[in-house]
This record gives sequence, structure tokens and C-alpha cells, in this order.
Amino acid sequence: IDQEGKGYLLARDWGQLAMQQVVQLFTLQYMQRFMGLPGPTSSADQVRRYQALQQLKAVRSVPAAINLARVNALARTNNSHTQSGNPIFDAFSFIDTDRSGFLSFEELRDGFYALGVDTTDEVIDQLMTQFDADGNGRINYHEFVNRMFPRKS
Repeated sequence: IDQEGKGYLLARDWGQLAMQQVVQLFTLQYMQRFMGLPGPTSSADQVRRYQALQQLKAVRSVPAAINLARVNALARTNNSHTQSGNPIFDAFSFIDTDRSGFLSFEELRDGFYALGVDTTDEVIDQLMTQFDADGNGRINYHEFVNRMFPRKS
């Protein structure tokens, strides 16, 4: 991937179609070897065992999902070199992948997953309802902050 031999990667290194295919293949192989993802030659029983294990790992409550996401978001921003100095803003920005200033259902689901919170769509629905104070179907920064990092009184 590092075709220029820099010793590190830049975003443009990943943008080339050939590199994206290499990254996809690497990711698939990594997930198969180290995370137990069934491969194309896996038996139906192996696939069922993998699916059952994934179901057991899913966070099934809203408070647990929020707490785990909060802890992982703070740990992520504390270890990041691109942080703004505000870990809450960094967590929101990390999840807001389209940079719209709002979080959609998909961004919240994918963001929680990226923060190590594997949960169900039902829990994400509940999170959307709890976070979206004005009921417009998306979560703004202040709604996010008020639910993820409430002020202690």
C-alpha cells in the first residue's frame, strides 16, 4: 500500500481502487484468521456457531451501550493524535462520517460499532429516540452531548 516507501500511510494511499481491493482482502483474511469469521469453505455448522457467538456478544441494553461507547470514545480520543483537545467533540466528529453536523441512524449504528459496541438495531432505535430530543430524526451535537456525557448535578 505504501507505494512511495514513506514508512507510513496517508488517506490518498487508500483511495486508489487497487489499494482498496488489497485492504478489503486483507481485512477479510484478518477477520477470518483472528476473529473467527467463517470463510467461503466453512461448513453450515461453523457459520451457525459464528452467528450464535455474535449474538451473545451483542449489547442489548441502552444504558450498557451508552456506557461502553462513552468509555471507548474517551479512550480512543485520549490515544488519538488528531484530537481537538475536546474528547466529546472528537467522539461526535468520529461518528459523524458525512460531516453534516448531525448523526443519522446509520452513523450512530456504525459509530457505536466502531467504538466497540456491537448492538442490535432495536437498541440503536432506542438510542435514536432517547438522543433525538427535538424529534427531527437526527442527532445534533448538543443532543449527543446531553445523552452521552450528561452534566453531573
